[in-house]
Amino acid sequence: MRRKEEKQGPASRQRLNKVISSTGFCSRRRAEELIDQGRVSVNSKIITEQGYKVNTHEDTIMIDSKKLHVNADMTFRYYLLNKPSGYISSKADPQGRAIITDLLPKKLRTLNPVGRLDYNTEGIIIFTDDGNLVNKLTHPRYQVRRRYLVRARGIISEETFRETALNGTVVDGVKVNDIGFSGIKHTSSHTWFEIEIGEGKNREVKKIVQNMNAEVSRLKRIAYGTVYKNIPPKGKYRKLSAEEVSSLYELIKNAETENE
Repeated sequence: MRRKEEKQGPASRQRLNKVISSTGFCSRRRAEELIDQGRVSVNSKIITEQGYKVNTHEDTIMIDSKKLHVNADMTFRYYLLNKPSGYISSKADPQGRAIITDLLPKKLRTLNPVGRLDYNTEGIIIFTDDGNLVNKLTHPRYQVRRRYLVRARGIISEETFRETALNGTVVDGVKVNDIGFSGIKHTSSHTWFEIEIGEGKNREVKKIVQNMNAEVSRLKRIAYGTVYKNIPPKGKYRKLSAEEVSSLYELIKNAETENE
């Protein structure tokens, strides 16, 4: 309990690299590099000391003369949105198209989306102001699994599914392995299935399906890491439970252990 009070108290002091990471500017390791390089200042004073602590309510942190916007209490918000087709995964669009933050109340529009979904892709997307979690969930090092429901135009054979799952495929010149398929069904002109991958590269699922001689006609993300239950109606959102947030952090912790 004492630890919690220290974290959320009005004079909360936190390690500088942790605070920088919490804004989503970069990872903690990268923050340490920036500190070593003399690119970080606190109240106009260059800081090169690792472990330096700042008052998140009072101190002004700048990187290369750019001020960081810090969540002073270091208490974060986590939400899950079910994105409909026809929205851009961005906070602004020069073409004037609908953006996903339009679906959130004003008080939540400063939250950052965890990754992106294409304009016509549906499904779940996490929003948070916990920059550290955003960095780790989206970093390819952690291979956080995403699962999608796919409707593909064309008939994909069972042999093609087995071959792709076994040997992977090449997307943009990079070999993609550890692709999982399930729930495969065929109609007269389409193939329905679920696909699970460990990265979220741009249009990756669509390119994998193209390599299987078919074309995605509908795509919906149905799971992100350990979050897949109680999906809100299309266009709606809900708060993530403490258990769900803890499970995401546990997922990251396990990945870190495996990578050591």
